[in-house]
Order: sequence, then structure tokens, then C-alpha cells
Amino acid sequence: MIGKFERAVAVSKQLVDTYPSYLLGRNNYAAYALYAGDFATAIDQTDMVLQQNPSYQFAFLPRALAYLSRGDLKAGLDTYARLEQLNAFGASLAKLGLADASMYQGQYREAVRLLVPAIAVDEKASNVSAAAAKYVALAEAYAALDRRDAAVSAANKAAAVGGDESVLLPAALTFLWAGQEQKVGELAGRLDNMPEDTQRSYARIIAGETLRRHHRANDAIDALRDAQKRHDATPKHSRSSTSPSNAAAKAPTRSSPTRRLSGS
Repeated sequence: MIGKFERAVAVSKQLVDTYPSYLLGRNNYAAYALYAGDFATAIDQTDMVLQQNPSYQFAFLPRALAYLSRGDLKAGLDTYARLEQLNAFGASLAKLGLADASMYQGQYREAVRLLVPAIAVDEKASNVSAAAAKYVALAEAYAALDRRDAAVSAANKAAAVGGDESVLLPAALTFLWAGQEQKVGELAGRLDNMPEDTQRSYARIIAGETLRRHHRANDAIDALRDAQKRHDATPKHSRSSTSPSNAAAKAPTRSSPTRRLSGS
């Protein structure tokens, strides 16, 4: 997958070299650089975006994640603090980012402390997608704390309000961790009934992870290969930014601060 992002970086660079004032293109360049592991370029490009438009809210997340990914916690948290002051959207996204950063550091109780009131704010504002993303993160935090019932409850709420793969896949993995295989199957079924191959590929990830849990390694590998094949067969403009090969490795706890960007 890194090679694909490197190609995307090259194309995006050509675009911004031709159209230097195209903020969306430059921000996409930054995001692809982040995925490719070129954190310095991601930071430089988002800085250029914010120099042109200090209120361009979509630049803050890749900037924060790039700093966090290269180990500069203070700069990453400072970026989230700036985002939080920008507007209601920024405040909501920043809370999720801060919770992710806390989980990345192993501070799961702090993540719960941040997420619970932030979800209440989102729900009061009828910000369904933001609430769903935070319920996913809350489920993962509770799972890391081995609070099974709380994790299942949060995953249930995520699946109830969110309907795309960025919510249904991690919710299903939380249910799988909790031994709730009937609920795992329900979410896999929702994904499998979606119109695009890239969406249905996540149902195959869930199948693969379920098979792996039952020590059926060969069948699990076949399911995950099928997931990757379905994902790769989908036209690029229709794809989610999370690939099955990456998603299959995602446990209900944080392993990288870039995870939330791919699901938002």
C-alpha cells in the first residue's frame, strides 16, 4: 500500500506545482504524504495551506497526525488545540483527535474521559457521523480497559447511528473481541449488502477475522485475499481510504495515530 500512496503523492505534487493556490489539492497532497510516511512533507504542505487560509479546517487533522506520527506530541496536541478553537466542526474533530492521541499513549481512561462528554455534544447537535466515530473510539478504549459490557454498548451505539464501513468494521471487530458473533454476522451482512465491491470487501475482512479467531488460518487468508481483490477492483474514485490489508490488522486498540484519518 505504501507504493500506491507514493504514486498518489507524485501525482498530487504535480497538481499543486501546476496550481499552487488549489487548497484542496495541496491538502490531499499532504494527506497522501502522511499515508506514505513522509511526515515532513505532510507538515510543510498543511502549513502552506494554513498560510493561505488559516481557517481551512481540513488541514489541521493531517498536520496533527503527521506530528504525532513522528513523535512530536506537543506539536500534535497544539494543532488539535488550534482546531478546537476554530468552529464547532473543529471542536468535535479535535476531541476525537485528542482521544486518539491518548489511546496511542496507552491512556485509555483519559480517552474515555474526553469521549463521553464529546459524544453528548455531538448528539445534542445532531452530528450523527461525529458521534458514530466517537462511539467507535469509545468501544476501543473500553476494550483496551477490558470493560467488555461497556465496549459492547458503545459498539452497539456506533452501529446504530453509523452506516458506513468506517463505523461498521471496527464495531464488528469489537463484537468479535467480545465473543458476540451473532452481532458480528449482522454487521457483516449490512456491509455485504452495500452496492460497491470496496464496501463489500469489509464483510470479507470480518469473515477472515472470524475464521482466524477459530484457528482456520487457511480459510482466513483466502477471505482476506478476496477482500483485497474486491477492494482493488473498485474504481479509485469510489474507494474508501482504508485498504483491507490495513484494516484487517486493526485490533480494538490504537497502534498508530494515523488510524482515525483513514476512517473519517
